[in-house]
Amino acid sequence: MKHHNITLPSDNAAEQMLIAACLLRPTALSDAREKIRHDDFNLPLHGVVWRTMCDLADANREVGMFNLRNEMRKRGTLTDDAKEYIEAAFSPNAAMGDTAECVAIVADRSLRRRQIIASNESMLKAVDLTLPADQALDMGQSAIMAVSPGDMGKVRRSLAEVGEAAWSSGVNQSEGKRGLTMGFEAWDSRTRGMRPGNLVAIVGRSGMGKTALAVKIADHNAIEKFKNVVFFEGEMAAEDLYLRMLSSRTQLTTLELERRLSEKDLATAKDVATTLHNQRIQIVDTANTPNGITPTLIRSECRSMKRTQGLDLVIVDYLELMQAEAKIDNEVQRLDYLIRSLKSIAIEFHCVVVVLCQMKEASQQRPDKHPQLGDIRGSGGIAAALDLAFGIYNINEYARREKPDMMRTDPDMRKADEVEINCLKARSDVRVNFRASFVPAYTLYYDPDPSGF
Repeated sequence: MKHHNITLPSDNAAEQMLIAACLLRPTALSDAREKIRHDDFNLPLHGVVWRTMCDLADANREVGMFNLRNEMRKRGTLTDDAKEYIEAAFSPNAAMGDTAECVAIVADRSLRRRQIIASNESMLKAVDLTLPADQALDMGQSAIMAVSPGDMGKVRRSLAEVGEAAWSSGVNQSEGKRGLTMGFEAWDSRTRGMRPGNLVAIVGRSGMGKTALAVKIADHNAIEKFKNVVFFEGEMAAEDLYLRMLSSRTQLTTLELERRLSEKDLATAKDVATTLHNQRIQIVDTANTPNGITPTLIRSECRSMKRTQGLDLVIVDYLELMQAEAKIDNEVQRLDYLIRSLKSIAIEFHCVVVVLCQMKEASQQRPDKHPQLGDIRGSGGIAAALDLAFGIYNINEYARREKPDMMRTDPDMRKADEVEINCLKARSDVRVNFRASFVPAYTLYYDPDPSGF
């Protein structure tokens, strides 16, 4: 077989010997079919015969010449070539190879063929000038990354297989097997954590500390739990986000950090910087991307990070600043598309995605300012896609808004606010509300005590 003038690798003899071995030794089929699918065969006839054999086995019918021929006749696939092939396969003189060796050869050639085809598809996307370059790159990378050994791509599993995976990852496990934690004992100790595939929202008014809470979660998981984190920052420059991280750990305001420091403060800042530089956090500075934060950009960066160092947590700051690749005039439809894209990314890369969300302005007109799930802009489709959602309520910040000239260096800003973090949604877990301490001057969250409310 050729593809774009390239001869695709195959071993038809190994395919034939594998089928013959499985026809004459039924036990061999049950083992081989776990690693070989019908589309792993180079010759179409081999694939047709293999699929029929597996279907007969699934129906608890004997995989013999009579049943095989009858079943293929019913399906309209019993051609003259197929009749000759089946008779030859059941012949005493049929060549049979070692089953394990034949399985390895067939799987190897199949993987190589799919790699070549995917590489060509990626090349064709690159030369298609009707596609934006970043979209062509994402589609090409997706084609390459979709190539995996057959048993890795298995999507249908028996209940026993699913149960085995559940026991190994979620039942009777130590702390290390739980989902990602937030760094607040009241929530961490009473929930299953943020699980791979979860989409999590942090909801609050502008200036309530959403980014600071996201930084706290990233910092906690990267430093204390040794997780790999990527932060997509759309609101500020990467350097400003870094200064916030530095401020929260040095307890120096960003203004103080940018001015000349005392020897003591400089030594502290350098020590903290060393710790930060050793974190497993990557920052995607969207100031350097032409289209801002798009699902295509997130997928591309996640794919690269997953391949090179692993990926556990993705943070997007924030939803409303994201852009769709194609123009969507309706704002609700745009946000719905973006949130569904983030959920698919969480599932595709088996990681947690945390997205920050703004509240509707109308929600601030009611007497009770506590965030609600319906306060998210375009909340209908967003709420449905979320696995977890947290709302930030800081009564002190509402009071400070009465004094718009207050600076972060003022003494009041260096005092810790008691902030309520309300769980607005937990799809498959208990809803646990908790308190957190927040120091506005340093954009610092910390755990005040282990009690929730």
